[in-house]
Amino acid sequence: SFIKRIDSFAFFYCMSLKVIIFEEKSELESIGDNAFNRCLSLTSITIRNQLGRSAIMRSVAVHHCRE
Repeated sequence: SFIKRIDSFAFFYCMSLKVIIFEEKSELESIGDNAFNRCLSLTSITIRNQLGRSAIMRSVAVHHCRE
C-alpha cells in the first residue's frame, strides 16, 4: 500500500528521522501542518512527484527543523 497522506504532527519531535524520500511512483497527496516539526536531525526531504511537492509547499510541514 502507498502513503497518500501524512497527518499533522505525525513525526513531531522525531529526533531519529534523518532523510525522507518519496519516489516518483509515490501517491503522496497531502502533508499536514507541522508533520515534521522539530525533527532536528532531518537533513533532507526528496519528493520526486509533483503532487507531493505541492503538498509540502502548501503546509508548514518542516517548521523548526535544522536549516
